Amino acid sequence: FALGVLVMLGMQIKATMVIVLIAAILYWLHMLKWKNLLHVSLAIFGGMLTTSLIYGYVIEPISGVTPELRDQCQFPLWHWIMMGLEGRGNFNSALTKYTASFATYAERVTANLDKISEQLNSLGLGGVLKQFYNKAVGFGWNYGTFYAERYIGDFGDMPRLKNILHEFFLSQGQYHDGVYVVTQSMWLIYMGFTMIGFIKNILRKDYNKFFMHLLVIGCMLFFMLWETHPRYILHYSIFVVASGVLELDAVVEWGKNRGSRFVHKLMKG
Repeated sequence: FALGVLVMLGMQIKATMVIVLIAAILYWLHMLKWKNLLHVSLAIFGGMLTTSLIYGYVIEPISGVTPELRDQCQFPLWHWIMMGLEGRGNFNSALTKYTASFATYAERVTANLDKISEQLNSLGLGGVLKQFYNKAVGFGWNYGTFYAERYIGDFGDMPRLKNILHEFFLSQGQYHDGVYVVTQSMWLIYMGFTMIGFIKNILRKDYNKFFMHLLVIGCMLFFMLWETHPRYILHYSIFVVASGVLELDAVVEWGKNRGSRFVHKLMKG
């Protein structure tokens, strides 16, 4: 029940919280018996429904958001999928102006769906898969710094009022290359061990660490489809680190066991 409440509250702030719920359900499908899974699912649904009703009937009426204002201003979820299919898949001001140009929510939904259909026809299946790949590898998940340099004033040159942090994080900084190599290397290690653990758990049907791996893989798949940006990944970086460390720890333990057996054989020999 509490998980349902927290997920619904989180979704009011960031829609990507739904990834946690999906990963949890997939994990429980493997770990729980059907009867227990049904009880857990009903409790989560009850928490989400209760929170949704309280938000809709208590909080929203006193927030000043009227149905008329919502119809006038609300963007459909399709808008972010539409942006994800354009260019690098990040925020697109032209497409935002396009969506905002329609007067009602229903018109914006229709316009977004028409645009998505046009994009899909233009890209084709191969183009869509390439777009997903480019978003994941070329922009979304390819920055160990989470593109922090862009948010402290990196426009290709050093700002006039610079400080020591700029020397580390801006592209023109004296120590930027070193920071980039370290952060990128650590990020690739965490992601690499996460993928190894995910595949290994499936092959061995060992689901003890599956939830953490599912969360990271689910997040990656979501941002392949959705409008993406490296800073969005920052919210999930703790799960990437934890997932990678879990598998790294297993590899180290395996190495210790193999090493101790090898030493034991040498001593016996």
